[in-house]
Amino acid sequence: MTETNKNILSVDCDFVKDSKSLVELIKFVLQYIDKIEDTHIVISQKHVDIYYILEPLLKNKKTIDVVSIDHHHDLTYPHFPIEKGLASSNWLGYYLMKPNFIDNAYWLSNYTSDPDAGVKCEDWITITKTFDDIAFDSFDYLFICESPSYATNEFSLCAYRILIEIIDDVTAKIASITRSFLKRLLTVFKAG
Repeated sequence: MTETNKNILSVDCDFVKDSKSLVELIKFVLQYIDKIEDTHIVISQKHVDIYYILEPLLKNKKTIDVVSIDHHHDLTYPHFPIEKGLASSNWLGYYLMKPNFIDNAYWLSNYTSDPDAGVKCEDWITITKTFDDIAFDSFDYLFICESPSYATNEFSLCAYRILIEIIDDVTAKIASITRSFLKRLLTVFKAG
């Protein structure tokens, strides 16, 4: 039996440039958030911290598919090539270089993103500019980062705060349901 790939959703809030992209991003994440285990969600200010999701999967020889929603491709740039090591600006390129790790990589970019900044992206990843092109049934892991150096408008900053609130709300509901279930289960066992 072949194990299926783990699906990773990476959201860099610098993607959000206006109210339309803010609403589209939130609606997209809401489609998947309740199916992701809370222990499989990482929130950070820096994209390099996706390491905390990807490195254990790499070490356990898992194969993944990645969707990166980001204003930047994060493959490699002349100022920080992959050879210098893992960084926020090259995390996707860094992990694409790992043998048998990433099967498919998709970049949901903005219309104002530069796909050829530092590298010819089409040689590495599939690029799209619309959420409708991202056809996944579910995601196993979610990474969200603020990127404060690039998420400088009120919409991208709002997106980060809203996503944190959504995650807090969803994980609190799951914890409450779990506590309620465990209480009922203990009551049944005490009665029996």
